[in-house]
Amino acid sequence: MKKEISSLQNPHWKRVCALSQRKYREQHGSFLVEGVRAVEVILQSAGLQYEIWATEAGLQASGLTIAEKVPLFIVPSKMFKALAQTEASQEIAAVVKTASLPKETDIQSGPIAVLCGVQDPGNAGTIVRLAAAAECAAVWTTKGTVDLFNDKAVRSSMGTILQIPVVQQIIPKDLYDAARKRQMPLWATTLGESVSYEMMPSQRNVFWLFGNEGKGIPEEILQQADARFHIPISPTVESLNVAMAAAIILFHHRLVREGTGYDGTSRELAKSMEK
Repeated sequence: MKKEISSLQNPHWKRVCALSQRKYREQHGSFLVEGVRAVEVILQSAGLQYEIWATEAGLQASGLTIAEKVPLFIVPSKMFKALAQTEASQEIAAVVKTASLPKETDIQSGPIAVLCGVQDPGNAGTIVRLAAAAECAAVWTTKGTVDLFNDKAVRSSMGTILQIPVVQQIIPKDLYDAARKRQMPLWATTLGESVSYEMMPSQRNVFWLFGNEGKGIPEEILQQADARFHIPISPTVESLNVAMAAAIILFHHRLVREGTGYDGTSRELAKSMEK
């Protein structure tokens, strides 16, 4: 369903340009994903609702085949620059309906990563990618956290934002209620009073809390944590980037809950090797 647009006053064009702002992403229930690889992933994903935006040259260069039933908007290169999120744009993008993304349910198994006030979209998107790689059940954000559908966050997620359920702008009370209902403890990462992450139990279903880059987890939420963990680092280093910390925590937790050691061997095998 191909349509060529050349007017800046076209309502479809105005709508897609507005997606650069969070309030309009929420209003339209859509977000923009740019680049050949990202669009290719979307085309191969079952159940997603989307439309394609491209220049004629960008579409041809991509080598992608767009099904006739998919809305396809072709615009001049000069217009596409207003949508481009990178300097070296490939001049092809998709607008995805958030309602068609994977849904989060309270019966899913696995940890849930909760971003509590993370502000940098690059960090947020990277944590989404890490959570998907570490087989988390979902990613949640508390009120005041950067939008996970921000263009930089989407790019940093490397397409995983399309694969893992996300729930945004949760208020603290709803987080506590969910933890009680699902019988999932709240495990916080903090520089304050805590134990080493190496001491974490093997419990599978937990809420992992990751805080703001400068202030950490809000005290109100931290007070509700069932356990607090830190990553021991050199005293000459103040702290780790929140995405780096999330990588260490989430993948160590994956090893622990799967009963494997640091080298990937099972605990049973490791014990037999010690004899």
